[in-house]
Amino acid sequence: MSRVADAKGAAGGKGAGGSKEAGRRKASRAKGAQLEPTRIRSDLTRLLEERQMTLTRLSEEVGVSVTNLSLLKNNHVRAIRYSTLEAICEALDCQPGDLLRFEADL
Repeated sequence: MSRVADAKGAAGGKGAGGSKEAGRRKASRAKGAQLEPTRIRSDLTRLLEERQMTLTRLSEEVGVSVTNLSLLKNNHVRAIRYSTLEAICEALDCQPGDLLRFEADL
């Protein structure tokens, strides 16, 4: 259980986010809900191939799990931290625009 959930429970189920029921509904959506696809696409596969680098090696260099890099590579992420983006760009000697692109038509 997270600190936020602990704090809400200790406060009688109500906190900044509302009732216990509202918190359950929000958690339920987060676990099972399908997110709409984003039009931002990752070119990580191409960059790795061009540099003859594996996802495992990139993971070791940037300190991000192979699982999370795989999610990025396969366009299954909704956000990326600037620090992660910076580390990937440094390891691959590229610019953010080399890694991410906008696809107008899905």
